[in-house]
Amino acid sequence: KKIRQDVHIDKINNSNLSFETPSSKLFGGVPAKPGQFPYTVSLRDLNGTHQCGGAILNNKWIITASHCIDNETVDTVKVTYGTIYNTGAEPLHSISKLIQHEKWRNMFDFKVDIGLVKVKCQIIFNAYVKPIKIYTGLIKSGDEGVVSGWGLDGISFWQPKVLQYLNVRFISYAQCRKFEPNLSRTIVCTEKKFGYGTCLADSGSPLVKDDKLVGLVLYSLDLQCAHYFPDGYLFVQKFIKWIKNNIQGTQLID
Repeated sequence: KKIRQDVHIDKINNSNLSFETPSSKLFGGVPAKPGQFPYTVSLRDLNGTHQCGGAILNNKWIITASHCIDNETVDTVKVTYGTIYNTGAEPLHSISKLIQHEKWRNMFDFKVDIGLVKVKCQIIFNAYVKPIKIYTGLIKSGDEGVVSGWGLDGISFWQPKVLQYLNVRFISYAQCRKFEPNLSRTIVCTEKKFGYGTCLADSGSPLVKDDKLVGLVLYSLDLQCAHYFPDGYLFVQKFIKWIKNNIQGTQLID
């Protein structure tokens, strides 16, 4: 189920809406500068191919989507951080543990699609590598955020060689429910303009507001990437207790 550059988009029908998942790439994104998103990481296979995004929580733990590490082991997943590049030649760091939410069942179980990755060696922080705090405030319709990732671009439909970012605008839970009546309270949505949004290979990538982690890329509520339906993200603040219970003797940054 890992994302490859030649993967086909899987779709299911739910409440008369077709869901595209996993979501992976930033359509309409802008190339990031070194150090601009020091918390953003790339989950890769053993060949160094980007599979999913994630974010650094502290010097041992990375947060991502559960479906990004499904059917994987500590021997099949590597992480890259401290770089904006995606050439396949970046240093690969080993991991020692993978944790998926215990209630997560499959890649369409969006409401608990959260996972944790523990690195084998401590992450050393610098100007290009930093942890991110979790946003605990209210999200209002019209608030602005930014999402960063290495998902497929809207021009070549290949993974970009440089990290991309996109400024987005949040919509309310009520607004998002107009597109998905069964929307969980653990999902937060952003509006989408034609040609701008997430798509294949952005799964697990961080959505940030005021330099704090709000969400993880999960899916797009339409038939195609970057059309008019909202993008859905896991609302990370709903899982703070779960995260703290699983990061074993380490702490989230204050």
